[in-house]
Amino acid sequence: MKKAAGEGMIDFDRRPRTGAIVLGALCLCVAQAPARAAAPAIEVFHYLDTRADAQRVAVLRDAVKSTGYAWRDFTVAEGFTGRSESLLRFRVESRNAPSAAMMKTPIMRYWAGSGKLLPLDDIAAAQRWDALLPKAIADTVKVDGRYVAVPLTVHRVNWLWINEEILRKSGAAAPTDWTDFFVTAEAMKRAGYAAVAYYGRPTQNLLLFEMIALGIGGPDFHRKALVEYDAALLRGPVMEQVLRTYRRVKGYTEPSSHARISIDRGSSKFQTGKVGMHLMGDWANPAFYWPEQGAPFRYQCVAAPGTGASFLFTSDSIAMFRRPGASDAKGQRAFAGALMSALVQHGYSLRKGSIPARQGVALDGFESCAVKTAAAFRTAVQASALLPAISMTASREVEDGMQEVVTEFWNDDRMPVREAMERLVGVTRRR
Repeated sequence: MKKAAGEGMIDFDRRPRTGAIVLGALCLCVAQAPARAAAPAIEVFHYLDTRADAQRVAVLRDAVKSTGYAWRDFTVAEGFTGRSESLLRFRVESRNAPSAAMMKTPIMRYWAGSGKLLPLDDIAAAQRWDALLPKAIADTVKVDGRYVAVPLTVHRVNWLWINEEILRKSGAAAPTDWTDFFVTAEAMKRAGYAAVAYYGRPTQNLLLFEMIALGIGGPDFHRKALVEYDAALLRGPVMEQVLRTYRRVKGYTEPSSHARISIDRGSSKFQTGKVGMHLMGDWANPAFYWPEQGAPFRYQCVAAPGTGASFLFTSDSIAMFRRPGASDAKGQRAFAGALMSALVQHGYSLRKGSIPARQGVALDGFESCAVKTAAAFRTAVQASALLPAISMTASREVEDGMQEVVTEFWNDDRMPVREAMERLVGVTRRR
């Protein structure tokens, strides 16, 4: 991460040497001056490692500093992968856990079950978190009814982003289901455009697969097949249709689809206006929309095909690890309280593309797609229709296994659908 000017630098003021008497007097004065104690630090483990993440980290850093503690950064690269999870595990098991860590619900529950996380019920009661959070979101940061983490955001996973100029030139309409999607994709292809942005990453493969499963099978199928791992459904005709649809999308991706492309600011073909559609959660929005300069082209944000009545969500959360000193716990609880403040929830989500986990936070400065997310979220809360995404429910072993299967199925056109289904059954038994 690039440091601000002057941050972390020491300006050595070089002076000519003087006599021993002056030097001795100087040493005596320094020795007699009271030492200024450094502020105790809160070390935060996170995976906000791109250039676009710098402003999000700044919000967290300011939240720490608002408590009177110093920020200590513990950044891992390329998201919360198995490698970064192993690094965190090493630190914790070496009795050198960071003060706080960003993590998804399955990992949080593992550490809570191991007794490693600091309960936050006292600060949650003081700030009335049960009233501030929808139950479905609160449940993601509770274990056995106790708060063990702070939810920062709500992301809607099932979004479709559409370049309006390419849509107009192709003479097509925004699709509402997967049949319509391929009509639109074919029209864009005939007009000379790649229809679908693709980055060649296993995480995107699983995300696309999950969106298609929800759009074709519906919420009940998604829950039973991809959360409860019903083997009959994983082997059934709906899953066969899901996989065939998933493979069909590949024919409409950009020609460089097998190259791993960064989704940092302005670096993908969709972000530069060269691809018609982008199936991705709302965290993608800041990559091509920046509050200080707006978007480089007009775009629509609509629910992914077939998912208009559903809200598939993920959430960024921060948990606090138990530390040996009482002062550590005091600082950690203060940090947790700051994270739940309306100021931090607003500032972080504004820069993340999400909406605040805390209800009632004004969306001043948020662009129109975030406002649409908030409206869809309210509707889903009222209907008790929030659906946790795979990343919120699957263990690391299961999630990585599913990514591997759907990525190989995408890359290898010779893999039979039946083989992919059987392999999905196999990896979901790892829970």
